[in-house]
Amino acid sequence: MRFETPVSPFTIGHSSVHKVMRHVIVALVPGTALYCFFISTSVLLNILIAAVFALLSEALVLKLRKRPIMPSLGDLSVLVTAWLFALALPPLLPWWATAAGIVFAIVVAKHLYGGLGYNPFNPAMVGYVLLLISFPQHMTAWVSPNSLSELSPGLSETLGAVFRNTGIDAYTMATPLGEAKTHLSQNLLLPELTSGSPLFGFVGAAGWEWVSLAWLIGGLWMIWKKLITWHIPVSVLGSLFVISSMFYIGDTDTYLSPVFHLFSGATMLGAFFIATDPVTAPASHGGKLIFGCLIGVLIFTIRGWGGYPDGVAFAVLIMNMATPAIDYFYRARVIIVSAIVLGCFAAFSTALLSITNYATFDAIQESKKQALLRNLQALLPAGTFDNDLVNDRISVRDPLLGSTDATDVYRARLGEENVAVIISTVAPNGYNGRISMLVGIFEDGRIAGVRITSHRETPGLGDEIELSKSDWILDFDGKSLKLPTENQWRVKRDGGVFDQFTGATITPRAVVAAVHNTLKFYRNHKAQLFNTIEDP
Repeated sequence: MRFETPVSPFTIGHSSVHKVMRHVIVALVPGTALYCFFISTSVLLNILIAAVFALLSEALVLKLRKRPIMPSLGDLSVLVTAWLFALALPPLLPWWATAAGIVFAIVVAKHLYGGLGYNPFNPAMVGYVLLLISFPQHMTAWVSPNSLSELSPGLSETLGAVFRNTGIDAYTMATPLGEAKTHLSQNLLLPELTSGSPLFGFVGAAGWEWVSLAWLIGGLWMIWKKLITWHIPVSVLGSLFVISSMFYIGDTDTYLSPVFHLFSGATMLGAFFIATDPVTAPASHGGKLIFGCLIGVLIFTIRGWGGYPDGVAFAVLIMNMATPAIDYFYRARVIIVSAIVLGCFAAFSTALLSITNYATFDAIQESKKQALLRNLQALLPAGTFDNDLVNDRISVRDPLLGSTDATDVYRARLGEENVAVIISTVAPNGYNGRISMLVGIFEDGRIAGVRITSHRETPGLGDEIELSKSDWILDFDGKSLKLPTENQWRVKRDGGVFDQFTGATITPRAVVAAVHNTLKFYRNHKAQLFNTIEDP
């Protein structure tokens, strides 16, 4: 006998698919409205594009399969899939990417496995991950929150970016989770970022915390209406809170707070609207608890040590693969024993981490300082300075440095003489996103050296910006605003003097532009950089 069940979330009882999906859409409306208010109204355009191509794809596949079209389109399940998919996308994503992702989600992730109720993976997340892997540069171009109104695109810029693929660099920035990951890769401490960046709000990411609250309210409403059960949302949020608390208590300088994890990124949306897919989640209540707990652990793991700032989609898809095993091996007694063991382990680990952090705090801080010092010393010849390079620094904020966030400038001095500055800067438009670097500049404006501190460029191509992979980065040594000339500060393909890489022009082009802009920043603020009293 064939049973059809709707794409996430799942209903309990005998309500029709249409009725359930209608309630889900109602639950999505508050979060979508706050998304428009706090983040960007461009999400509505994403939803419209995704819905149109989802309906067209659904109709075409049903026709090819010789199945009735109108009942499937009328149950609204495909619209919910498109809506969830669109909410996961950057607001200014080109229309063709949105279309490609949702078509893949409907045709491959849903109908290739048999259609509604047979898909082993959440279709919306499959489409999202396809785009994230295939078009990382587009998928990391998030707009600034509306609270930073001077950086928000207008209607004409939005339409141009979505339909004509015009430049959007002036309006894009990393998400708070991405900014935190980049900050840590530079051996900097999180409190310096969270206390001074407008991207961080009261308890989570600015703007996103209110959107997350709306997802939470919508999710609780679905539980109250018995559209979903509490097991998966509570276990996802609970396990994420517990594991992030353990690490946060152990080291507040390098781990985000548990509340920030809950109210940032796609945590709430994933816990209530995505992970609750009945087809891809375990059937038993105990299995759902295991499923949700492991999703929470995976989210924290990917955010902390993975290659992507947020890990909700990957966590859900990984656990979708584990669902058959969970259903097969689940036993009530096993889950009770496992829960007790997990609770004892969590309590013991929290206590152990607290004691360890207290005992090793000074050593950890000194190790971080030495790592940063090694990066700085690599840019300046030995014996050219005698001051405390790490602590003689100031924080600055300037668009020429590639970010709206505060960045650090380190000053090198020899006695009373100003020797050089080392500026943390960003190339925001690398092939796979932001490229962070340190640029050393002598007092006379010549470059002392450039080193890449973090990037996600393609291995074997764009990663040649690393000194360990090639000596290309050394070509900046000794350059200045005067030599080469303004028009020569480009890669050779664009008429400049800097080499590009075979098959990878975007990466060196971005680095050259960032270094050039850093020199301009130094020229504009030279006196202030050396004379401003250092930050405490």
